[in-house]
Amino acid sequence: MNEKILLKLNNLIHTYKSKYNIQQNIIYNDISIIEKNVIHSNLFNDIYYSKDGALFEKESVFLKGNELDNRWQLWEMSDENVSNFNIAEIGFGAGINFLLTKNLWSEFKSKSKSKSKSKSKSKSKSKSKSKSKSKSKSKSKNKIKKLHLNYISFEGYPLQKNDLKKVYELLCESNINFNFDFDFIKIYEKILPSETPTMTSYSFEKENITLILLWGPIEKLIEILLQDLEQQDVLEGKIDAWYLDGFSPKCNSEMWSENVFKMLNKFTKIDGTVATYSVADVVKKGLTGNGFEIKKIKGPKNKKEILIGKKK
Repeated sequence: MNEKILLKLNNLIHTYKSKYNIQQNIIYNDISIIEKNVIHSNLFNDIYYSKDGALFEKESVFLKGNELDNRWQLWEMSDENVSNFNIAEIGFGAGINFLLTKNLWSEFKSKSKSKSKSKSKSKSKSKSKSKSKSKSKSKSKNKIKKLHLNYISFEGYPLQKNDLKKVYELLCESNINFNFDFDFIKIYEKILPSETPTMTSYSFEKENITLILLWGPIEKLIEILLQDLEQQDVLEGKIDAWYLDGFSPKCNSEMWSENVFKMLNKFTKIDGTVATYSVADVVKKGLTGNGFEIKKIKGPKNKKEILIGKKK
């Protein structure tokens, strides 16, 4: 996401805070460990992921539910003059969705580089009919390589740094093939604010990823983002894919309010997608009532169904 939009978003939040004098100390989510190393929120009396495994579950629901790998490949091959792919998430939690997405994006970028190298080698062996044509082609190829991922996440009740480390250590015990980026804990500590509502961000320059975190109660953040929307135009129609990963509607209804679904409608591109583990009626009605075509598909392991949708 370009610097102008980041600055605009940051200014929007700070202006609103100053105007209405709203500022509060951050409220951390208190957690405990239950069976099979599952993390339980004592604040909302709900779990962060099921006992069947966080990584497989979240990858199946959010990454595959939004068909990211396939969409990125099609995007790279298309003539579309768009260099940014924007993912938004409700419920950052332990950042597992982000780390899985970051890994998938890095794999995609690595494959992309390998393809471009093999193509350039094969082209160098064959004779070119026109030097000008080959130059223009190489320029267009260079444009395709400059793909950037923006990851925007809403979090009202974050984990403390030590709790985040505890979660990663537990997940490492049961997922020996997954390489957790423990350096992210240091980054998390840097971008974790002391007061809300606010915005912090971090740029992963090597991977071409910008992580943007919007901290504070979701209803308050929505109120800020939707105010004077026609004049501000900060995120309207810019989101390609949503991860709806809040606690269940029964435990945290604020994350599934009508205003949340209105925000999804405003901020999502046409043909943008959404994925969530919840198939509750309030979620289905909220999405269909705000411009999404939805369908239930088979969920991972013991999760019978999940919900995916597309903005029309």
